[in-house]
Amino acid sequence: MASQNRQLYSVLAYIWILWLVGLVSGSKDPVVKRHVNQGLNLFILWTLASFLALFPILDIIGGILYILCLILMIMGILSAIRQDDRPLPILSIVTLIR
Repeated sequence: MASQNRQLYSVLAYIWILWLVGLVSGSKDPVVKRHVNQGLNLFILWTLASFLALFPILDIIGGILYILCLILMIMGILSAIRQDDRPLPILSIVTLIR
């Protein structure tokens, strides 16, 4: 059962604000922590893309970031489902949750 919860919390970490579920429920598991950290970084990147899309000059950069976020979200979900230990390319640079 713990393995299923770990996988569930790891997948939820990449879906918009649902990284909070893994942070609250599975905060002691290092695998869940890693996925939650990458999900939080993805959420911050998505928020930055939303902010940039508001300005006419920067909307192209915001659109490119949206596409990047979507690709990283899919990669993260697939990584969580496969229980892969490799960090994602951009999202693992900054560790916000220790």
